Amino acid sequence: MSVGPAELLTTIVSNTYTVSDLDRRLGLLRGCVESALFTETDMSYLEECMLYLEKHASEVDMVAVKEWGALVLTAFTQRNVRTLIKNIYAASEAVSVFTIYLPCAFPDAEIKMIGDWCRREGESNVLLDVHVDASVVGGCAFVANDTYQEISFASRMQETPGLITNLLTQYAGK
Repeated sequence: MSVGPAELLTTIVSNTYTVSDLDRRLGLLRGCVESALFTETDMSYLEECMLYLEKHASEVDMVAVKEWGALVLTAFTQRNVRTLIKNIYAASEAVSVFTIYLPCAFPDAEIKMIGDWCRREGESNVLLDVHVDASVVGGCAFVANDTYQEISFASRMQETPGLITNLLTQYAGK
């Protein structure tokens, strides 16, 4: 049974939350299947894939690729590998991207939480394009419908000038 690039991409994106993770993991997938298909060893195809991942992938990426399972890993043959990889990359260009600016780098678990929320509230296969911008401290910023929105401490202070001074004055008066 032949599996198309769109179905493969849906499986790949199911546990991939950022544009950079997708790019890195597609590169790992390509290396993995090419190594398994074009290296003559006594190992099975899947064993060769796992060996490649152990050597070249981080723990997080290795787990993610393993979760894609045989559906993704066995979709490739020597005859279709280059075309199928190229078509997966082409299909990935159509995936919706939500650009978000965070005040610092967030751990993978928190990025997953943000990604899951975006997928629940918006599109099911959206990817995050995460940028670190210290000026959005106390919140974040994002691009939605080609419009930049900032919900940070600094933006709230600009909307209500003198707020802290007024609050401190009220506090001192008590």
